[in-house]
Amino acid sequence: MAKMQAWKSISGAIFALCLCSQFTHAANIYTSTLLVDCSGAGAPGWFTSISDALPFATTGTYIFVKPGTTCHEDVFIDHLTTVALTTSLPQTFNLVGRLAVGESRAIYIGGMNQTGSGSDGINVSHSDDVIFDSCSSSSNPGNGIAAAGSSTVSVEGSGVYNFNGRSGLFAGENSTLWIFAWNSTPIDISNNVVSAISVDRSVLVHLGNTTMNNSQLATGATFPSAFAIDERGGAKAELFGIFGPIMIASNQGGGISLMETSEISMGGSLSWAPYPVTIQGNGPFGVYEEFTSQLTLFGGVQIFDHSTAGIDIYGNSQAAIYNGTNQIMHNGFGLDPGRAGIRVDGGSQAYIRMANIAQNGGPGVLGLVNSSLDIAGSNFNSNAGGAVACDGSSVLIADLPSGLLGSSNNCKIPSFSGVRRTLSTTFSVPDWKRQKAAADKMRVLASTLHF
Repeated sequence: MAKMQAWKSISGAIFALCLCSQFTHAANIYTSTLLVDCSGAGAPGWFTSISDALPFATTGTYIFVKPGTTCHEDVFIDHLTTVALTTSLPQTFNLVGRLAVGESRAIYIGGMNQTGSGSDGINVSHSDDVIFDSCSSSSNPGNGIAAAGSSTVSVEGSGVYNFNGRSGLFAGENSTLWIFAWNSTPIDISNNVVSAISVDRSVLVHLGNTTMNNSQLATGATFPSAFAIDERGGAKAELFGIFGPIMIASNQGGGISLMETSEISMGGSLSWAPYPVTIQGNGPFGVYEEFTSQLTLFGGVQIFDHSTAGIDIYGNSQAAIYNGTNQIMHNGFGLDPGRAGIRVDGGSQAYIRMANIAQNGGPGVLGLVNSSLDIAGSNFNSNAGGAVACDGSSVLIADLPSGLLGSSNNCKIPSFSGVRRTLSTTFSVPDWKRQKAAADKMRVLASTLHF
């Protein structure tokens, strides 16, 4: 009877707020609430665990967890729609154990600090519109958050996804992962094994104010591993400094890895994305791409201090670099004979416009094994191997005077050596405003409830 009493009807005045998800464009209204105090000290009618409350949850249920409480349990949200599990933000509650969301839709998790799972800290499968607002998932043997089975997951506000045995965040099996770090405190995805973020056959939209540092190699792991962002299987990603700067630093394997037809577009210092993207001091490579992968820099990307190459393009892969605010500097300071600011290898192509490529330990751009280079309007300064060098099999089209080319340059110069084309840099900005409006409403609701 006491637990049935905990199902309290909330007045329409309080719950006349809707969750207008970016993904559903629907109005989901909470009409009832369940109260949880895992300390066991709550008033009569409070549940003593989240798991005890969940059987009473139906569409439109708001599960309120007492701020500061610690719940030692595994929580399973299964086949539910429009359910919130939160506390009075910006306060938090703790979950020691695993959270799993399966076959559910419009699930909002707010202010939860998860740790202590035996596998992944948080697992989302076959679910849509699952939102983690100002949450954390750390010190798990698996991933912090793992999304699979065509799920859609949004990580919002602030949060920490550190010291996990695999990735901080993982999206696989045609899932979509959004990162909206619009709080003043960055989302920190650091000190994980394998990667900060892994994307396999899935989509990542990352709009800034994050740090992704210190990814470590797993025992027995082989290259490529220990990157901040690891894309495989035709994954697609967008990385833009809209809500704050993006810092990728000190990852053991490299900054970003693209494999198996994967793609990433990055940009900052733009009118609609004013903050920079910085990739600095990540082992041998800033960006490493191979096997028909694609990199696009729209501006405001700084790639510094990598031992082999700032950007390494291999195996029929491509890079397009636009805008005068991209900087590839002080890379190739190690002992690799193929070191360079940008290395283009194995039948790959580089289209470079208005970049600043300087102070690299080898050529600014190095073309190897039947690759092609199209360069115009760029600044080359103090590169140890000259502006551009080739191995004799690669083709160069550039507006550079011959005196700037490296002394070992053997590039093939076609009879038409002028600039071939100028490509448009028009880009469709990701639509984040509906998601932000929905998050603001949820935050107002979560901050005003007190029991």
